[in-house]
Amino acid sequence: MAKALPGNKKKFSNNLYSESYSGKNRDSGAGALQTPATKINDLDSKATTQTELVTEKPKNIDGVTGDKKLVKEPDGKTYIYYKLESEWFKTELEKA
Repeated sequence: MAKALPGNKKKFSNNLYSESYSGKNRDSGAGALQTPATKINDLDSKATTQTELVTEKPKNIDGVTGDKKLVKEPDGKTYIYYKLESEWFKTELEKA
């Protein structure tokens, strides 16, 4: 078995897989590495749901498929609107 050259020795106690390639990281340029903390922050921001209660019903041209909105309508009831296949559908919410 060949010996490693003096300049090629690495510490193998470190996790070699603690970073991953991310082509979409625009802040650090193309080919940037993304740390686990950055990945967690990205996932947290993507997983947040819209919790702002609005009074205006969404129009079919608003949003994309999969969007959700909480709307309090003039009748005093609160609805959650879901956008499915370019149309909004609503479900009435009740206190549990």
